Amino acid sequence: MSATTRRCLTTLAAIVALLVAGVVCSREPARTHGPNSALTLVDQVTIPGYTRLVFGVTVDDPPTAYAQYFGDPDAQLLEHFQAPGIQLVPRTDPLGDDYSRMIALGEAPNGCELLLLQFLPTPSPLARAHLTSAQTTDFLHGTRVKLQVRTECPS
Repeated sequence: MSATTRRCLTTLAAIVALLVAGVVCSREPARTHGPNSALTLVDQVTIPGYTRLVFGVTVDDPPTAYAQYFGDPDAQLLEHFQAPGIQLVPRTDPLGDDYSRMIALGEAPNGCELLLLQFLPTPSPLARAHLTSAQTTDFLHGTRVKLQVRTECPS
């Protein structure tokens, strides 16, 4: 084996070792803090008649997660919304931005906060994310709605 080949292999081995160390170190906070309590909570949310489109972790510290749902407009949405130990309170003055508005909020017994947002039927890419072409058409015409549940828990 030539000296150049040995140097290349040594350099490659060092790079692989650094990558493995980086992955182990980047996972350390998850092991230190345990499972993401916000993701656990958001995974327990159900909204009868709605399809969950996507869910995931926003950040690990503080634990924050989200889930998006798609379904028919429901005047009794807050009565049908199910999350263990959480009573949603409707917003009398829905806060929002150009693509969504907060319609309710609640707090879990463990101190986690839950927000329920409704996306506005706008052509905003963020509002249309995770929708099929047919769902996008229904959403933009206002015949179906897209919701997002956001949870944040104490560190």
